[in-house]
Amino acid sequence: FDAELGETERDSESLVEGGHLHGDGSSTTLLSSSPPGQEEDWDDFLLKRECERDALFQDSKSSIRVVETWHVGNAAWYKLRQQKSAANTDLELYKIAISKHQESSLVVVVQLMLTSPSTMVRRREIDTDNRKRLPMQDDEKECHQLYIALQDSINLKKDMLDPLGIPLLQVNNDVDGDEAMEKILVDVLSFVQKRLHHQVLVASSE
Repeated sequence: FDAELGETERDSESLVEGGHLHGDGSSTTLLSSSPPGQEEDWDDFLLKRECERDALFQDSKSSIRVVETWHVGNAAWYKLRQQKSAANTDLELYKIAISKHQESSLVVVVQLMLTSPSTMVRRREIDTDNRKRLPMQDDEKECHQLYIALQDSINLKKDMLDPLGIPLLQVNNDVDGDEAMEKILVDVLSFVQKRLHHQVLVASSE
């Protein structure tokens, strides 16, 4: 399992409320702040690190890998931050990175779906670590922004997945607890097995 780079690469001690909308989370004035010693902007830095992690996986000869957020989610965060500054959004570099990884791996995207941003707000109220990882100035407003950006399955499919032929599994993530997580895991494994079986059949018929 590879955790979300947008979380692991940030300095957790320098996060400020609302900073996630502007870069690495340490400022609410700079659009694209980056780690100390890095000159590239935050989203470019994450894209580069994600590509490096892809290469490490390919070199490891491992058979399966689960990545939180990955290029697809990073692109969604990039779009959100670009919209915040009214800047132009170009997803081509993310699509190139995904396409390159497809040359050696079967890619399946799993999107955890919520019916309302109120689920995010509720979880933040009861989870101190959640609030610490992503401090906000206005929970309801910023959870709504995240909900719109990260749950946008229509544009996700149109802009990124369909052009690359990547299957998408959407699973409900409204319910908390071990039983709910177990059900999500079963759904994901079943979907992946079906896609792998289909891939083998297609490859054998070519």
